[in-house]
Amino acid sequence: FDFLIFSLKMFLINSRLYLDVNMVTSGIKLAQRLKFTPQKVLVVQKRTRLVQETHRHPCYLENLKAAGRLDDLVAIKTRHDVHEANLSIILNELKRNFEEVALVDSINRQNVEWADLFISAGGDGTFLNVASQLEGGKLL
Repeated sequence: FDFLIFSLKMFLINSRLYLDVNMVTSGIKLAQRLKFTPQKVLVVQKRTRLVQETHRHPCYLENLKAAGRLDDLVAIKTRHDVHEANLSIILNELKRNFEEVALVDSINRQNVEWADLFISAGGDGTFLNVASQLEGGKLL
């Protein structure tokens, strides 16, 4: 294969959706069967709404509570926790199978030069952001 698309995308809808460890393992096994052995793996995680909002407005959670929007608070926190749990599964499996694994919130030129394999741990926006930064022979 000239180009292998290997992405782990997590879609967090209204219910809890946990990543199955077998999904990660099967992707790793596929790479091994293809004799693709990257040394450095970069996982680019999405910024959850909880992270984005609390970065912009440090009192975001308190404001939701004060406004009586507990349902919103629970939903945002739940989606964030699910993302973190999925990310933990991805990282644990990758660390068991590859020499170097790094986690970043955003990708830059230095990341692109460092890594052999890129994994998008987020939704479509994260995947497209990472794909737009890669060039010639880098795998996502």
